[in-house]
Amino acid sequence: MTLREQLHRVVDSLPEAEVGAALKFAEYLRDSGRGDPLPRWLSGLEEDQEDLSAEESRRVDAAMQEVERGEAIPWEQAKARLG
Repeated sequence: MTLREQLHRVVDSLPEAEVGAALKFAEYLRDSGRGDPLPRWLSGLEEDQEDLSAEESRRVDAAMQEVERGEAIPWEQAKARLG
């Protein structure tokens, strides 16, 4: 199975709630060779009107505390760990 076929299989198995985020990220990756795509990508996002659940809020707080303690790692290191 090719990487593209594997990607299609993963996309097809995504929960419906994650499809929009996956689409935006795939568009970001597609456009990344055309200058800085971040401003274009951000301008296309809709404002999130949902409040965070208690669990989501707790996870965000925990992540921010990790950053404040210096436990965050650079993106390149995270990418290398993920393979």
